[in-house]
Amino acid sequence: MAVVSASSPVARVHAASTEYLQVDVSGPDAGDLTAGDLRVAFDLPGGALSASAVWHDVERYTPPASAAVAGVALLLVGPGSDVTLSAGLHRVYVDVASDPERPVQLAGRVYVED
Repeated sequence: MAVVSASSPVARVHAASTEYLQVDVSGPDAGDLTAGDLRVAFDLPGGALSASAVWHDVERYTPPASAAVAGVALLLVGPGSDVTLSAGLHRVYVDVASDPERPVQLAGRVYVED
């Protein structure tokens, strides 16, 4: 499992690997969220998040045990999954449905190796 966190360096996965990408989610409402409240998108290598970004529903979400800990969203990536990333460095964004807000936050980065 590769971990994407704003506080960690770059998560690394191999292009041939299928594994869960763990995206840490923090904030005042993180404990009230469910998997249905979260989506994840990736920018193009070296690019920026575009208006036509493809958003993927997370498969599982574990709320934080306390305010000092991030919640954990999981998304399966790689061959055979719904999300296959090209080689290179990608920024990972999380979209949170938190009525009335819908913030999009940079969650971290993942490097996909050839």
